[in-house]
Amino acid sequence: MTDVIVRLPTVNHVDVDDAYTAGIVDGEGCILITRARRNLQLRVVVSNTNLEVLERLQLNYRGSVHVRKIYEPRKQIYDWAVSGPDATELLRQIIPYLIIKEKEAKIAVQYPHWTRKGAGALHPGKGTSVPEDIRRRREELAGRLLAERRR
Repeated sequence: MTDVIVRLPTVNHVDVDDAYTAGIVDGEGCILITRARRNLQLRVVVSNTNLEVLERLQLNYRGSVHVRKIYEPRKQIYDWAVSGPDATELLRQIIPYLIIKEKEAKIAVQYPHWTRKGAGALHPGKGTSVPEDIRRRREELAGRLLAERRR
């Protein structure tokens, strides 16, 4: 009789975090293109009563954690939000593991980022407006994302 050795695939720590995060975003999260002042902004938001989970998301994917005002006897709720290029990078990492929000994420990663100033800016120049073609593309993606969420 020959012994059979089963070799399991090695699991990368990052893959486990990405898969876990995809599950959290699928179940507790929201992928949005929202209005921020006069412009649109890509955001991923997760709400949860477990602060430790959200702090782990912040550690791995940046963003910020906020305490939501609640009234007794409700349990404290926290929100983790990541926006801009960090949100795009997060979605690119977790798309292979998303189930419920996969289509939304695939729309959202097409969001064109644009910065007014700083090294590597696409259109440097403080105080300049977002170009009209980028503004139109953002509006179109916001509409597609909203339509997908309503399905």
